[in-house]
Amino acid sequence: LDQNGKPVAAASKANTDEIATMEAKATSLRETKAKAVAELDGILAKIAGNAWATSIYNGMISRVAADVASHQANRDTFLRGLPVDWTLATPKFKTIPAYAESTVRFPAEAKYNDALDCAVLYYLTGEQKYAQCAADILHNAVTTLLPVTASSSTGNGGWIFQSDLLKEARVTGTQLPIIYDFLYSWLQANQVYDVKTAGMVSFNFTSGQSAFRKQYELTRDNGQKESNWSSLMATMMLNNLLALDSSTERNTALQIYLTTGTSRQASLQYDYRYYTQAGSIWPESLQYSGAVGGIRSTHMVLLERVDPSLNLFDPYPNLPLSLPRSSYLRYPNGEQILFGDGHRPGSNGPFLNYELVYQHALARGRTDLTSFFGSLINGGVADGNYNRSTLDSYSTLGTQTEPLQLLWQAASLSEPAVTPTLPRTDKLPHAGILLQRNPAPVNNSTYGLMGFIGGAAHIHSHASGMSMELFGMGEVLGGKSGTESYGSTIHENYYRLFASNNTIIVNGASRGEGGWGGFGMNTVQTVSMEPQ
Repeated sequence: LDQNGKPVAAASKANTDEIATMEAKATSLRETKAKAVAELDGILAKIAGNAWATSIYNGMISRVAADVASHQANRDTFLRGLPVDWTLATPKFKTIPAYAESTVRFPAEAKYNDALDCAVLYYLTGEQKYAQCAADILHNAVTTLLPVTASSSTGNGGWIFQSDLLKEARVTGTQLPIIYDFLYSWLQANQVYDVKTAGMVSFNFTSGQSAFRKQYELTRDNGQKESNWSSLMATMMLNNLLALDSSTERNTALQIYLTTGTSRQASLQYDYRYYTQAGSIWPESLQYSGAVGGIRSTHMVLLERVDPSLNLFDPYPNLPLSLPRSSYLRYPNGEQILFGDGHRPGSNGPFLNYELVYQHALARGRTDLTSFFGSLINGGVADGNYNRSTLDSYSTLGTQTEPLQLLWQAASLSEPAVTPTLPRTDKLPHAGILLQRNPAPVNNSTYGLMGFIGGAAHIHSHASGMSMELFGMGEVLGGKSGTESYGSTIHENYYRLFASNNTIIVNGASRGEGGWGGFGMNTVQTVSMEPQ
């Protein structure tokens, strides 16, 4: 080779191919590093030049400051706050239900979320205290998880939550691979504190891979393919498969997520069957419809950032466009209609999802999407329904997207503020919802009138018959009951049945049959409605 690394003498084809492969890898690595540096510079400039980003950044620093200080003061004491039985010769992460959920879930969430914030702050600041805190949590979590035998029960068997993987996927299953991603280079060059030996050790990358692989496999092999479970588990599935170091293993797993799925896990392509019509939403009650659309749309953004050639917004265009749909089904006071299981949200839109799609569309030159979502975001700001400077708290049963407020949101949006004009009449076919508004020209939030008739059998529906809600004088009149804890006596025998749903009970004989979706009810059909 000459001084530039080029072959100058005759070589076998095998050697030439090997040199070409090495050159390609080196070029790819240089390009990746250059892109990463440019992206970091852009984020730092965004923080420095925009009050909203400065506020989010300072909020992240503030919410971990006390815990980082505790870690610096005494690593051992701080890390023993992980829900681990440290008295064992081989310390093991505690599991549920062997231990009460409150003694495992909340300390695990707290430490994992600390580590996630610290990993992002290390990326932004380069300060070692953040990397040390995040890496110590990652290492001790991995080493104490691996000796734990995961449940072999298919359907909902987990690792920490032995009989509730659905909850584990949203509570503790998503953070570790993100932490690993941000700390990968640091872990190669630095040691971590190990509680068991009370000393410094090298991070075991093989153990890390085993933990991510296990979390991915649990989601791959469990779930309910025909419900919202696949989407609710999908962030755990996707984050962990993307942390697999083997490109072959990673690509195989990614195809399961994207197209092939499993007998227990629906793929993105499979779930999209409910979005083939413009304006479609996931066919459950609104709480779950919004969650499915938001999670899948965020994943499309993530995957196109990882591999722009995927072009997922082309085959699945209606997923991001479904995001505002639920927020249009609202009364003049901003509250949403309520049917089936769930709670009545007061929000007028999932603004973080809007932001993520907007920024990605901006980078890809999708002016149709930037115009649509930029106007919705600025409309929310103008109406006082959204504040870009407010740091989201880590949500209960969330998907750990909170750091993306800072990392992915565009610095500014130029689109005009638009408040959607809500139609006089509207329909939600899967729920049999037929809705009508009579808006008031002055003080509509008080004097506007609205109501809906609805009823159908679907997952998370109720045995509601033909039920209704009305709105007048600023209040939901005859608001239906929502839900208590699933499986509880009052939920099973009252909330999910006719009595709580403002409907007609005929001679005491109107009873829903079956479980979540098998209520044996017809869907309400339109006979006559404006504007016909």
